[in-house]
Amino acid sequence: MKRICLILFIILFSKTLLFAQSDPTQIFKQANEFYAQKDYVKAIENYNHLINQGIISANIYFNLANSYYRNNNIGKAILYYNRAKRLDPNDYDINSNLQIAKLKTIDKIQPLPKFFLTEWVEDISKSQSPETFGVVSIIFSFLGFGLLTLYIYSRKAKWKRISFFSGIVSLLIMIAFLLLAFKGNSYRLSDNEGIVIPASIYIKSSPDKSSTDLFILHEGTEIEVLDKVSNWSRIRIANGNQGWIEDMDFEKI
Repeated sequence: MKRICLILFIILFSKTLLFAQSDPTQIFKQANEFYAQKDYVKAIENYNHLINQGIISANIYFNLANSYYRNNNIGKAILYYNRAKRLDPNDYDINSNLQIAKLKTIDKIQPLPKFFLTEWVEDISKSQSPETFGVVSIIFSFLGFGLLTLYIYSRKAKWKRISFFSGIVSLLIMIAFLLLAFKGNSYRLSDNEGIVIPASIYIKSSPDKSSTDLFILHEGTEIEVLDKVSNWSRIRIANGNQGWIEDMDFEKI
């Protein structure tokens, strides 16, 4: 009987230990401890373990990016800073660390100028989360319909004019924020942006290793994916130059 109890105790203890090791909170805490101890390799392993379990958050991406940065892996750092930014675009630390990491990249590419209105809308849509724009849109929808209701039931001409025009303006603002929410969500879900991972890679004229070298890109450079053929992707960089790169040489944001 004692032997049976001992075996049951060992099994129960093993399961408890296994559960503790797989508990996301404990893994995250352990990863943070490894980072504090400057064991960045183990910190990276733990953060990646959480992501592989399907646990995704701006904090995990941000901490993983910091670990890669400290481990001198700039490409991966920029990749995960960008992923964190998509989830929390207004976070000061994420944006600051992303800019610091970009200072370590070799390629300093001058982007093509955009129409000012297009650039303005893109900047605004990326400045806040889609959820934030959605909440503001809902607030203005209630305000707009409330003012129009006041217009219908008001008996004074002055209040009818004020409530009518204010209601129309509120509904227009609601539509504007709703469009920003859709655009922001489209940006978050888009998979046409990537980061070059190897230290350097030649961009080819066609999806073939024996094709002509067009130009060279280095670790951490941002690219836009335009097309895909087999295990190759046609990409464009900020200055408009295009070419082909193997899929294993970049990761999508």
